Amino acid sequence: MIVGAPALRLLSVAACMLLLGCSPASTSRVTAPRLALSLAYADDAAALVRLLSQRYSAQQVGLDFDLSSDSHAALMTHLRTGQLSYFITPHLEPQVGLWAAPLAQDGLVLVVHPQNPLNDLSLDDARRLYQGYIRRWQELGGRPVDVRLLSREEGSAARLTFEARLLGTRRLSANAQLVSSLDNLRRVIQDDEGAIGYLLYSQLSAGLKPLALDGVLPSQASISSGAYPLTLTVYIVGRGEPEGELRQFLGWVQSAAGQAVLSDCCAPLPR
Repeated sequence: MIVGAPALRLLSVAACMLLLGCSPASTSRVTAPRLALSLAYADDAAALVRLLSQRYSAQQVGLDFDLSSDSHAALMTHLRTGQLSYFITPHLEPQVGLWAAPLAQDGLVLVVHPQNPLNDLSLDDARRLYQGYIRRWQELGGRPVDVRLLSREEGSAARLTFEARLLGTRRLSANAQLVSSLDNLRRVIQDDEGAIGYLLYSQLSAGLKPLALDGVLPSQASISSGAYPLTLTVYIVGRGEPEGELRQFLGWVQSAAGQAVLSDCCAPLPR
């Protein structure tokens, strides 16, 4: 059969389309892998780190966070042994040779059952409570209910800060009950009118009543101004100044844009 010129042109176009369909240029384009920024943090800094990492990654094309957490004590050990380069924590120890940079402000808060009529404690009474000198709430103007002291797990940033800032060289009462996690602390206080514990302002949740200290209630405003007696700073600590993506992230956290994000959980750095 003889094929005319118009038909030849159609066959040529069809052949070209087949060739193009099989060419490398038309194959599915491979998506570039997203960059994962590894970041470790003490358990008590979870709310802050999750908030900042979510907001930052939403603005950065191709960037995710690889987050990991542990107790402050465990992370400090990993840092000293070289297994870890940096981590974020609300507790800063005097460590020779370590680099640290402030990221936000938080506060150490004493919390009780919502039905506890007490609203305010002096710092001195708070110390006496945790030393075991006050056994009944009526000694502080409350109901005739036994005090149930709760303390956080060993090695947690909250406990290390509590002992350093409130107790100092004083010993924690032998009657204090150690709870294994923040969730357990919340559960016990919500179930026991006589219980008292401590956590960070960023960890406050429904079912817990925060106490004012020396007449100042913990709030973003009182923490930001420094009026709240147990205000603390959240730091990133490491073996030296960071570079690359981590440095850019920290720069954003300390910028006006990053500090504005903090209002959802704690307080910005003083300006």
